Amino acid sequence: MKYIKFGFLLAVLIALILSCSETTAPELGDVPTNLEIEVISVNNIRLTWLYNNVSGDTITFHIARKVGAGDWNESFDEVDEDTFEYIDDNINTASNSVYAYKIRYYNKSENSFSNYSEAVAYFSDFTTPTDLVIIQNSQSALTLSWTDNCIGEEGYRIDKKIGDGNWNTKYLELPENTISVTDNVALFDTLYYRIYVFSGKSTSNSIQDTIFQTLSAPSDLSTYLLDDNKIRLNWIDNSNQEDGFYIDRKVGGLAWITEYDSVDSNVTTYIDDILYPCGTMVYRVRAYYDQFTSNYCAADTINVNLSIVGELTTNGSALEVSMSGWNAFVADNYFGLAVIDCFNPNNPLLITSYNLADRTLSSSIVQNFAYVATHSGINTPGVVQKIDITVLEEPVLVDFTNVPGIPKDICVDGDYAYIAGGEDGLSIVYIAGSNLFTLSNYPMNDARHVCIEGSFAFVADGLNGMKIINVLDPQNPVLISQITTSGITNDVCVSGNYAFLADGENGLKILNISNIYYPYIITTLNTGGFVYGVYAEDNYVYVADKEKGFYVVDYSAIYTAFILGHIELNTEPISAFLNGSYVYITDNEGLKIIQVKP
Repeated sequence: MKYIKFGFLLAVLIALILSCSETTAPELGDVPTNLEIEVISVNNIRLTWLYNNVSGDTITFHIARKVGAGDWNESFDEVDEDTFEYIDDNINTASNSVYAYKIRYYNKSENSFSNYSEAVAYFSDFTTPTDLVIIQNSQSALTLSWTDNCIGEEGYRIDKKIGDGNWNTKYLELPENTISVTDNVALFDTLYYRIYVFSGKSTSNSIQDTIFQTLSAPSDLSTYLLDDNKIRLNWIDNSNQEDGFYIDRKVGGLAWITEYDSVDSNVTTYIDDILYPCGTMVYRVRAYYDQFTSNYCAADTINVNLSIVGELTTNGSALEVSMSGWNAFVADNYFGLAVIDCFNPNNPLLITSYNLADRTLSSSIVQNFAYVATHSGINTPGVVQKIDITVLEEPVLVDFTNVPGIPKDICVDGDYAYIAGGEDGLSIVYIAGSNLFTLSNYPMNDARHVCIEGSFAFVADGLNGMKIINVLDPQNPVLISQITTSGITNDVCVSGNYAFLADGENGLKILNISNIYYPYIITTLNTGGFVYGVYAEDNYVYVADKEKGFYVVDYSAIYTAFILGHIELNTEPISAFLNGSYVYITDNEGLKIIQVKP
């Protein structure tokens, strides 16, 4: 029996001896402490730590490193026991990757490793999250989303602050690669969030944003034209406990009228009365409770009496339109003069395309005659042709005469035709006799369009602005005044005491010409495009913009003229002519008819 006991004790003793010879880990607290990391230069970082070796055993410090999404390299490097710092000179300090480190010691006397210290990490500026967006989902929840720019982070942390309170640090801790989170919140709180990545005890820089948690915004706003002067609004109510809804309105280029009107709680429709003959109306709606309001719903836009009702594609490149009754006469460049029946504006019909030998650039209609400006080549004179249009289907050439330059525009007034001839200035042609002939010419650099008002010719002179010529004596035109603009003046129209200039990239210019000798610019309306053609009548200017489309400008209060309406076009409108309730414009496709009045 004693041999059995001795054998058992011997086995236990052998097991104890063998266990002592294996590598063991000490208690968790016996590790290097105060591990810190700092950048000392480009691609160089320093690690420092503390350790009090109370045992006196021989130890070394082993450094583990992890780069980006890779695994820990636990054999990365080691230093002697008397060294409490380590410099890593082989990292990319401008990388999106995280460089993480942790340290443990190796006790040579006991052939054992300690546990690791808490990890530290280097985060470059490129690891900071960006594009933080906070969206209110409902009255009790919101979503934060951001762009994850970091590779190899341990996770994300979110700090939160409510109003003037203190920051709740580590409010949320999220796994690596997270890019959004939903938070439950209370109404009418101002909430602050900051987001950053972390690894061990190290963190990146943070990104911060704020939101005021308020009533849920209405949605699906839609507008409907009930008749010529009434618009109906409908929307969806997504809030509760609101007192009602505010309606904002914006007319054309004017500023928003906030709280233009309101309706009671749970009402989701509104009817607006329109006092303008036409226009572009924009609406938005928000809920309110006491002094608090929701965010706006998406705005909705509607045009009132402002739409393309008809169009016709011509054979050529339509340059200019003039009207006689319900018939449109389009200068169609190489395809002559197109005569179009517009009695039914919804369905314009081509009557004839009267071919001329030259390029047809402009026309002016007086009674049964069309006076047409044509040109055949850059070095030859232009031609003014008188065409009998008594029978629209069969125009007849009556007479013609040469004029200097390229006749870009013709305007007939009384017994005379006035021709803007580009580099050859303004020509005046006598048209009342049996034969047409040129009376005089006033030199200019780039005469593009001409408008006659009384005894004065207003000429758009390209880069030279506008010139006013006294043509009382058509054989001796005299310059009265001129005004230089900042753009390329391509067209001019006069109405009462005001001149309206199509000034290219510098928009529409409105001039006071009450003193014909001293015209001055009252205002400029920029469209952001290239204003090419204008027509003014009865407190409204109709604008053809080659880049942005068609505009209606209200100048009833001349010093506060504003864009009343706009139709965006994917063509290049270049001229406009008002006739009745419609504006006829030419573009690179042909003729378009736009309603501008009931």
